[in-house]
Amino acid sequence: MGSAKRQVIGVLGAPGAWTNHIGWGCVHWGAQVLWPEQSLHIDGHQSLYDSNCENPEVMGIHNSILAECGENRYSGRLPRFFDVPFPGPEQFLSKFSLDKPVCIVDSFMCLVWNIWLSHVTDVVVVNVEEEATRHFLTRCVDGNMTELECRTIFEVYTAQLQKVENFFTSSHNHFHHISNKDVIDGCGVELARSVIGA
Repeated sequence: MGSAKRQVIGVLGAPGAWTNHIGWGCVHWGAQVLWPEQSLHIDGHQSLYDSNCENPEVMGIHNSILAECGENRYSGRLPRFFDVPFPGPEQFLSKFSLDKPVCIVDSFMCLVWNIWLSHVTDVVVVNVEEEATRHFLTRCVDGNMTELECRTIFEVYTAQLQKVENFFTSSHNHFHHISNKDVIDGCGVELARSVIGA
């Protein structure tokens, strides 16, 4: 095509990471999380966006993969042997304005990274301690989760996040990371500014 590739920012982390703060920071500096005129009238879509800075269509793409594989976001296993859903990342991204960066916030993206890797130009990983993941899982997902189940989920996500980092640091794309503590302390907006300006 000859034109520069549009900036697509993936914001990732293990469960309990404050990825939403990075997403809102990117929005503050001009990125799009929702495409123009996107409706959030379906039950739960507005709260998903308001609370997590997530586009519900991304969750739909990922949930279709999980359904195909008989898994869920917190099963502690990687989804395997699945087809790229249709509509998928390419159709999703085609709905956005070309003149602004797109920001995709979803921790689960790292577990299905192969469907996004040809589209994402920048990655921000919010690093989180195992305790934060355990706290999130037992308070927000299932109060009966055992410590071993929480650790397994944390280890699966962190291993996949390391693979994403390895891919990005060996390519010409941009990789950034920040700790949950630094996000909570307010450094996320400044990082988002530098990512948008990258």
